[in-house]
Amino acid sequence: MTGSGTTRCDRPPCPGEVTATGYCDTCGRRPAAVSTAPARRDRDTRPGPTGTPPRASAVLARATGGEMTLPDVSVLDPSELIDADPRLPSDGRKCGKDGCREPVGVGYGDQPAAPTGYCPRCRHPYSFVPQLHRGDVLGGQYRVEGPVTHGGLGWIYLARDTRLDDHPVALKGLINAHDATALRVAEAERRFLTALDHPDIVRIINFVSWRDTGYLVMEFVSGRSLRELVTPAGQERLLGGPLRLEHVAVYGCRILDAIDYLHGRGLLYCDMKPDNVIHHGDRIKVIDLGGVRRIDDHDSVGVITPPYLPDEELYRAPDPAEPPAPGGGRRPRFTKLTDLYTVATTLRELVAAAEPGPAIAHDSFGRLLARATAPETGARFATAAEMAAQLRGIWREIHSLSTGEPHVAQSTVFSPGADPLHAGLGAVPPPDHWLRPPDRPAPDLDLAPPPPERVAVRLPVPIPHPAAPGPARELHTCATSLALGALDAAEQALLRACQLLGPAVARHDWRIAWHRGLLLLAKGDVHDDGAMQRALGMGPGARPRARHWFDAVCDALPGEPAPKLALGYCAERAAEPEAAERAYLAVWRRDPTDGAAAFGIVRIRLGRDDRAGALDVLDRVPAHAPHHGAARLAMVRVHVGWRGEQPPTAEDFRAAQRLTSALSLDGGHPEGEERVRLTAEVGASALRAVAAGALIPEELDPGPLLGDRPDERALRERLEAALRELAERARTREEHAALIDRANRVRPWSRF
Repeated sequence: MTGSGTTRCDRPPCPGEVTATGYCDTCGRRPAAVSTAPARRDRDTRPGPTGTPPRASAVLARATGGEMTLPDVSVLDPSELIDADPRLPSDGRKCGKDGCREPVGVGYGDQPAAPTGYCPRCRHPYSFVPQLHRGDVLGGQYRVEGPVTHGGLGWIYLARDTRLDDHPVALKGLINAHDATALRVAEAERRFLTALDHPDIVRIINFVSWRDTGYLVMEFVSGRSLRELVTPAGQERLLGGPLRLEHVAVYGCRILDAIDYLHGRGLLYCDMKPDNVIHHGDRIKVIDLGGVRRIDDHDSVGVITPPYLPDEELYRAPDPAEPPAPGGGRRPRFTKLTDLYTVATTLRELVAAAEPGPAIAHDSFGRLLARATAPETGARFATAAEMAAQLRGIWREIHSLSTGEPHVAQSTVFSPGADPLHAGLGAVPPPDHWLRPPDRPAPDLDLAPPPPERVAVRLPVPIPHPAAPGPARELHTCATSLALGALDAAEQALLRACQLLGPAVARHDWRIAWHRGLLLLAKGDVHDDGAMQRALGMGPGARPRARHWFDAVCDALPGEPAPKLALGYCAERAAEPEAAERAYLAVWRRDPTDGAAAFGIVRIRLGRDDRAGALDVLDRVPAHAPHHGAARLAMVRVHVGWRGEQPPTAEDFRAAQRLTSALSLDGGHPEGEERVRLTAEVGASALRAVAAGALIPEELDPGPLLGDRPDERALRERLEAALRELAERARTREEHAALIDRANRVRPWSRF
C-alpha cells in the first residue's frame, strides 16, 4: 500500500499506482491480478448432440495457436484513419426516448438529414455531432486527434495517451448524447467490460468523463473489419488474394474462443456480425461491445442486428405474464444459442464469399452452419467450445485435403478404432484359397468391402456423455451386446436409452443415431418393429437405413472423421465408389494411420484398375501405424495379383520380393504357415504368367518367394512343396486330400 486508496501497479515496468477508480494513474490499465483472475465456467452439459464432455474446452484453447494461422494484414498508421468530415449515419437512428424509437436523422427526398434536431413524433432532442475535437484532453491524459468512425451507439475517436509516449487509444462516446438507451448501454460497458482481458476481444483500458459525458478508453485496433471480405475487391485489398475456406474456419475458431470467454463470465455478446470483427496483423479482435449483457438479463433493451438473429428471437410470441418492452412489443430473450446462431450467420456470409474448398470439406462446413442455425434449438450446438471443436476438425479436413499434409488429433467424443477393416486384402490367403476345384483358375484379389456385421463392431465407439449416466450405461450395454452378437439385447438397450432421454432429446442425440446405425448394419438394415421410431418421435412409416443414421451423426459432428468413415463404407457397399472415395480420403488425408480409410481407398482404386494409385496409398502408411504390416503385405499381394487377364510384370515380382524380406510373418518365425501360404500365392501367380507366355523366366529375379532359379520347372517344384506343406497342416482329411491333389497337378513332368 502506498497511500490511502492506492496500490502499486503490478504491470511491469509501469511505476504508477492503482487509485480508487480501479485503474493505474500512469498506464491506465487494471491490475493484472484482477483482469486475469479465473472466473466461474458456466457450461451446458445436458445430454444429446448439444452436450459435450468438459474436456472439449481444451480444444478451444488450442484453436488460436499452432498451425491455424491467418494472413498478415498490414496495419495502417492510426492517423490515416481520421475522418476529416464526420457525418451522421446515412440511415439515421432511432429516437433515444424510452417508448418512442421513431427514426430520426433521416433525410427526405434530395435533402440531407440534419445532424441535430427533434424527434418528429415526441419532440425529444437528438444530436449526431461529434462532441470531441482535436486537441481536447480527457482525464488529463488522453489527447484527442479526431473521429475515426461511428459504431452502433457511439463515435470512435483516435486519441494519444500522453503518459505512455503518445500510445494510440480509442475513445468511444455517444452519437446521440440524448439517447437514454445508449446511455444505459454505455453504463453497461463500463460495468461489465473493464474487467475483461482476452487477446481476441478489444480491451477496455479506462473510463473518463468530459463535460458530463462518459467515454470508454479502449485499445486502438488498426485493422480492417471482416465486412470488407464479402467482396472480391475487399479480399484483394486485405489479403492480397481471394478469401479461402480455411481462413473462414480460423476466423470462426477465434470468434468462438472470444464468445466462450464471455459465456464463461456470465455474459452474452448478442450482436456478432462481420462488421464487429477486426483483422489486424495475423490476429482478430471482437469490437463494439455495446450489446454485451448478463445471461440472466431479460429486461434491458438489446443492441441487435435482426438479419443475424434466429427466428425465435425475432418472432417469439409475447408471454402474457411478461411485462411489455418500452414502446410495446416484447423483449428479446437472448441465450448462449443466440450468440452461436449469430456466429454461424456471420460465417455463412464469409463462406459464401470465399473460394470453395474441397467438395466434402465445403459440405462439412455447410453441415456445421446448418446445425448451429437449426430450426429446433435442441438440435443446435449448446456451447461455443462444442462448436469450435467441430470447426477445428473441419479446418484440419480442409487443410489436409488442400495441401496433402496430415493433421492428426485425438477425438474428444470417439474412442480410437484399431481395426483396419482390410477385408482380407492385408492378410495372407486362408487355406480355403487352395481348395477350389482343380480346373478353376486362381481368383482375383477380393475387393469386396468387409461384411457389415464385422464393421458394426469394429467402428470407433462414442465416449459416454458424463451428464447422462443412465443412457450412457444402456448404450454401453448396446455396444457390448453387439460385440457378442446378441442383437435383440442390443436393440432393447438402445430402446431403453431413448426412453430415458425422451423423444425431444433422443431424436437429436448423435450417440443414439450412431448406435442405431451400428445395429442396423449388424442386422443387415432390417427393421423389426416401430418401437424405436416411436421412442424417437418419428412417424410409423419412417424406416431409414444405417446410412441415414450415420449421415445424421455427420450433421451433428461435421468435424469428426468417424461418421465419414461409416458413410464411406455405406457408399462402398451401395456400389457408389466416387462418394465412398471422397469420404475415405477426407479421413485418410487427415490421419494416414487410419487403416479402415486407407484400405477402403485401395479397394476402390483397384476396382477401377488403378494399381499404381492403390500402391501409393499403401506405401504412405507410416511405420508407426498399427496396420503398417498389413499394408506392406497388401502391397505384395497387389503387386502379384491378377486383374482379369492382366498379369503382373517382372518389376511387380521384384517389388514383391523386396517387400517380403521386411515382412514380419508368423510372429517372426522363418518357417511358419503364413510365409508358406504367401509363397504359394506368389509362386502360383508367377507360374500362371510364365505358362501363359506373359513372362519369360529370364525376366524373373531369384528371391525369397521365387527361389534361386525361377524357371518354369523350379516354380512348379517350389509351388508343389508349398502345397504339400500346407497339406500337412490341414484341418480335415478332406482338406489334406484336396491339397495333395493340387500339389500333384502342379508338379513338373518327370525327365524320363
